[in-house]
Amino acid sequence: MNNKLQVFNNEKLNLQVRAIQNGDGSISINAEDTARGFGWTTVAKSGNEVVRWNRVNQYIEELNFPHKCGKGDYIPESLFYLLGMKANNDVARKFQTWLAVDVIPKIRKTGSYKSNQNSINPELKEKEIEARLKNARAREANILLKICNNPNLSKEYVQVLQSKATEIITGQAILPLPVAERKTYSATEIG
Repeated sequence: MNNKLQVFNNEKLNLQVRAIQNGDGSISINAEDTARGFGWTTVAKSGNEVVRWNRVNQYIEELNFPHKCGKGDYIPESLFYLLGMKANNDVARKFQTWLAVDVIPKIRKTGSYKSNQNSINPELKEKEIEARLKNARAREANILLKICNNPNLSKEYVQVLQSKATEIITGQAILPLPVAERKTYSATEIG
């Protein structure tokens, strides 16, 4: 699934999940699908089921992730799992089980997830996919750069975070990683 959007449907749960496997092997999951799967929705006056973005973003803020999200955004897999710990209802448990046991492990193992039903939405446009992927990458890189602002981090760790953020955005290792030296000791030095 490398850098391609895939749509997974679960008819039993009446859910759809859009996910992207990033170049580094990590998975980004659609924020709206996540919110629906965790049961964070309400019925609007129009009768439509809508996502409760205030609740979703409140949880994201509690988890110290620096970005708010909305329709069309993708969240890193780690944030998905952390949000899952906040969800406490039957819909959420079934959704978590399906993604954690079926979808994500199969994506990692085979690069794609195939269910019995036709799960890929053929109408998705390539430009929309690319824009969403860039959005997800930019958010991931921005999270790393925000972590760099922590004054308690060593210079080497900041350099590693900056290098990784640059690699996520450009797809290339442009900034060098710090050189790690292996210190050895003689028997005399050890004592």
